[in-house]
Amino acid sequence: MLLVAIALLKKGMASSDPVLRQLMFSLIKVWSVSGKTQQEFCLEKGLNFGDFGYWFRKYEQVYALPLSIPVSTCEAEGLQAS
Repeated sequence: MLLVAIALLKKGMASSDPVLRQLMFSLIKVWSVSGKTQQEFCLEKGLNFGDFGYWFRKYEQVYALPLSIPVSTCEAEGLQAS
């Protein structure tokens, strides 16, 4: 999956392509459970950090939810951070 996404990005596939979008959204989900920063994840996987950021913003727009809630937000709401 990762190699396919990188190849499509390097080929200059349009960001409106649903295949590329699904691949990048899948990578964002993989990153979200990796415990790494976006930059660390991109370096490890050979992804362009700017491209990843672009797709991350698209992901947030589509799902309108952050992937994680910052601990400070949990504390402010009286919630327990997991």
